[in-house]
Amino acid sequence: PYKALLAVCLLLIGTTEPAASFLPMARQFLGEVPALTWYMAGLAIWLKGVELSASRRQVLVFGLAGLLYGFAGLTKSQMALVLGPSLCLLWFLDSLFFRRTRPMAYVIPIAMYLGVTGVWGAAQIVSLGPEQFAANAELLRKTTLMHVLTFEPRNWVSAIGVLLRTGYLFWGVPTLLWLLYRARRGGQAGFAAVAALVLPVTALVWFTSFSIAWGRYAF
Repeated sequence: PYKALLAVCLLLIGTTEPAASFLPMARQFLGEVPALTWYMAGLAIWLKGVELSASRRQVLVFGLAGLLYGFAGLTKSQMALVLGPSLCLLWFLDSLFFRRTRPMAYVIPIAMYLGVTGVWGAAQIVSLGPEQFAANAELLRKTTLMHVLTFEPRNWVSAIGVLLRTGYLFWGVPTLLWLLYRARRGGQAGFAAVAALVLPVTALVWFTSFSIAWGRYAF
């Protein structure tokens, strides 16, 4: 509990990049914090499911994890952008090195994640109407191409600057390396470390390589 309290205090202090700090931009009330909560709850439940033997209960646990992943994606679009690829990356690493669980451990959460997204899309069509939904989807497509799926070298420089101002290169990267070290031990603890590692790595690759590198995207 003392380590958790220290972590919360450090997060509240913030950084010299206000857009990537909790209090200056009221991030505790925006989508990133609840989205991360949904994701971490889903990951914790999913890891419990991995430890179970093949059974109906295991299927239900994986389904619940996928449901929480879906809530995370709906809560914040950035989470939706990197969550799917991170799950696929974990699946690849598991099949290549760990072999901890069966493909259903990934198929079920991904299917639930897509199902939640599909239900939300259908609800929007019903409430907004097909024309307004199509207009919103077109606006989202254009915004995505402008802000979240670019590939501009000038944005890479901006991204590195944001990571420096937030101190991520000094506290974030060592944390990733520590998780990588734990992963090399193998077993359930090593697999859990990899499972915790894939999302921040995927997000870091996206932010530095493909995003427009706004400070708030680094949050």
